[in-house]
Formats: sequence, structure tokens, C-alpha cells
Amino acid sequence: MDKITVIGAGRSATALINYLLKQAEKLPWIIQVVDRDRELVEQKIGGHPKGVAKVMSVHNPEALDLLVHESKLVISMLPPTLHYQVALMGIRNHCSVLTASYHTKDLWGLDREARQAGVLIMGELGLDPGIDHMSAMQLIDDIKAHGGTIRSFDSVTGGLMDRAAVDGNPWRYKITWNPRNVVLAGKGTAQFLDHGEVQYVPYQRLFGQTMVWDLGPSGTFDSYANRDSLHYIGMYGLQEVQRIYRGTLRYQGFCQAWKCLIQLGLTDDLTSLQALENITWSSWLRRFIPVSDGDLRVDVARQLDCPTDDPRISALAWLGLFGDEKIPVNEGSAADLLQVLLQEKWALQNEDRDRVLMHHQIDYDLNGNRFRRTATLDVLGSDPAETAMSKTVGMPLGILARHLLTGTSFPTGVHIPVSREFYEPILAELAGVGIAFDESTSILATG
Repeated sequence: MDKITVIGAGRSATALINYLLKQAEKLPWIIQVVDRDRELVEQKIGGHPKGVAKVMSVHNPEALDLLVHESKLVISMLPPTLHYQVALMGIRNHCSVLTASYHTKDLWGLDREARQAGVLIMGELGLDPGIDHMSAMQLIDDIKAHGGTIRSFDSVTGGLMDRAAVDGNPWRYKITWNPRNVVLAGKGTAQFLDHGEVQYVPYQRLFGQTMVWDLGPSGTFDSYANRDSLHYIGMYGLQEVQRIYRGTLRYQGFCQAWKCLIQLGLTDDLTSLQALENITWSSWLRRFIPVSDGDLRVDVARQLDCPTDDPRISALAWLGLFGDEKIPVNEGSAADLLQVLLQEKWALQNEDRDRVLMHHQIDYDLNGNRFRRTATLDVLGSDPAETAMSKTVGMPLGILARHLLTGTSFPTGVHIPVSREFYEPILAELAGVGIAFDESTSILATG
């Protein structure tokens, strides 16, 4: 039997593991799930006869190399910094490796070795990156095939919650993916192209310089610029565009409140804060405010240059930052402590359903007219385990794994899913299980 090894049994791996186990019921597969947490990995397998639990630390290179050697295919759900090591082992052991993470420069440098070994090293095959690449390229290729010239490309994605799950929560947000990435989101300077000019958005302005998106039945949202949009001009073949923008979607109000956390210094991850024993959240917050004997809420509002009854102050209060609850850790950076707080306040409950929303907007010229084509994906999770995030991250990996091991021919080397041979079968199967885009085309101007 072919052994498919999934390394990492975290939240995003649930739907992937379930998909592979379901496929293994009719295919000669064994699904091996590896994690250092025995209880977690056994829970994910759920006693399935085709599932094997493996408890191991990935920081044991000899054991990890043996694991790859015994596998027909490896899917790495590890932190991005570890994918290069797994890819090297895959090349050495003639075993293809799939990941949902961005490819690094070092990983791209393995292309020749991967082709010589006859293996596929596929990255960026999750939601964002992943479904965003595939759905965008399907639209772009179709427009070009009909003779269109693309002038602008916007793409926005958000890991959100069903509205019912955030009723009464002024942030309208809960954590559905890596909490560390939530706290550190947007670090650095984002850049995009607008009217043919490069625009820079530094971190301190990022959550204040937002765009509004009216997505019809899906609702109205804000977006902040996501990393380096210019990188996608070459990747997507959009050399003629005057605008390219990729953003992260949030319910309205979130970005303005998050900007306050940045202004107060609560997302800083560079300095270790000491002497936190037996202090409260309000005492901790007080340390970030110039010395005053006044009311903390008043002082924070003054620091943020807003009134005390501003919704942003209410959002900070809802988190408990003005309260007397003791901090449960003794040291760490501001970002470390904020993460502790948010993981408590933004935790998923058993009845909660999360939501993934993705929207593409492409303006293009064809036969003397200007058109706008849009595509919107709106997916709800089933429960706190089979989340929308887990489905949209894990299903593309599982689908490609099935095609690889059932005879579909794919190129070897290091790839991301931007070519038709990859995106067509994956998007078709996703649509078959309800992960599908609603598309529309309208005329913006006639010749």
C-alpha cells in the first residue's frame, strides 16, 4: 500500500486528514499522521482503520528522514521555516512534497534537483496562497484566451466568522488560523500598484488606510493591503495592468480598532517585558501610557486622540484591557501577552461556524469596450473542527495528492498552482463539494 504522510495535525489539517481517510477507504492507501501531541493525532485519525498515528518531534532529522523514506507522498503542515528541510529529504528519497505555505527563495532553488529526482515540490496550495492563485489564473487565462487585455486586478480574502458567532463582539472576529500570525499580521511595508504608480503602506498606517468592499449578498467589508502585490504582476502575467492590489478582508470596525493596538505598542514583538507577576491587564496597559493619575480609559482615549465613548475604546474594553483580571504569564513581549489575551477572548465555541470569503475583481478591455469581471467565494464551516479555513486550506492539498497517486501526470520540479494543468482538476473537484465561486461580468464603458 502507498503511505501518505501528513506532518502536523493542527487546526488546518482536519479537513485534509478527513479527505485522505475517506479516499483511503477505496484506494490502496495508508494515511500516516505525525505530530508530537499523541492525543491530538489520535483524535484526528479517530480510530480509522486506514489511519496510523505517529508521535515524533520533527527536530529529530534522522527520524524525519526515515519517515519520508517510507512514504510515497508527504504533505507538510509544519511551520514554513521547516519546509525546506522536508523538501530536501523528499528529493533525496524520491518522494514528492506538498505544502500550503509560501515558497521561499531557498525552496525555489531546489527546482533542478527536484526535476532530476523526478519529484514534485508543490507549495502555496492552500487557501491564500492557493485557491487565490488557482481561481485568479482561471479567470485571467480565460479573459486572455478571448482576446481581452487586463487593466486592473484586485483580490481580497478573509478568514472570518459567521455573523451569528460574533454577535455582541465589537471586533466581529475570532481566531480560525495560527494565532501568532493573527497578532503579527501586516508587519512590514505593504506595496501595490494604483494608476500605474507604486504605493507603499507602512505598518503604522496599514490598518488606517483601508478600502471598502460592497460584496452584495455577502455584505460590506474593509480590506488592508496584503504584503507585496507587485510580486504577482510577473507571476500572473499582468505586465500591462495599471492597478494590482491584494488585500485582507475584515468586518467593518476591526481595522480601526486593531490600529489602536498598534498605536499603543501592544503588537510589538521585539522587547521582552519583565516584572509581570501578579499584575492585571489594566496595570499592564497603564505601563504603555504616559504617567498620569487620571482614569485609564480617559488617558488611553487621549493617547489615541478619540473620545472615551468611541467604538474603538469599547472594543479595547471588551477585550478586558481596562479590567482587573490578572495576567496569566510572567514575561514575554507585548505581542506574546496580546496573543494570550486574544486566544481567550476570540476562542471558537462549540456552536460557532467560521467563514472564508474571497473576491476577485478584474477590469479588462475587449473589442473596444471596458468590462469588469468578478468572482466571489463565500464558504461556511461545519463546526469548530471542520472549519471553512480547514476545508479551504486542506482540500486542495488532498485533491492534488489523490491525482498524483492515481496516475494523473504532472510536471516535476518546484511549482505553485498557477498553470492550467494544476488548477483545472483541483477547482473542478472543489466546486463539486460546494467550494465554488459566483461569477459575473458587467460593462463599465463602451468604445
